[in-house]
Amino acid sequence: MAFTGLSIQRLRGVLTVAAAVLAGGCAGHPLVGRDPDRQAYGAYLRGLMLEREANLPEALDAYSLALEHDHRSPNLNVRLGATYVKLGQIDRATQLFQKALSIEPALDEAAWALKELYLSMRGSDETHYNRALALAQAAADRDPAGAVAQYQLGT
Repeated sequence: MAFTGLSIQRLRGVLTVAAAVLAGGCAGHPLVGRDPDRQAYGAYLRGLMLEREANLPEALDAYSLALEHDHRSPNLNVRLGATYVKLGQIDRATQLFQKALSIEPALDEAAWALKELYLSMRGSDETHYNRALALAQAAADRDPAGAVAQYQLGT
């Protein structure tokens, strides 16, 4: 293959940087501060790319594989949950966001996503509204000056 001026080594470097940029998306880096499992990280990156291409069933497979290798990653649970939301599987998404929060209670991405799901399920049931409000209040308590938390609380 000819890459018009790009060597294979340079192409690998470009792809590595691109993968790092993609990994810095909404869910952040799933393996920060830990010794990354190469299979988990590779599957996570594949999942991100597939999700962004709207190839959701294959993204689910990739994220699930990553989670098999790194079952304690709250961010992988968030990505899986977000993908299930896009597929309309709200109950499964809710479980995954709750699992992410059980692993890392201060993970704002999971709290925000779960709060939004609770608000969307509210209907006439005030339980979901109260759960959403509790999540927003917890985020505000963690960062009282945080603009997002204050906005969510309407203050």
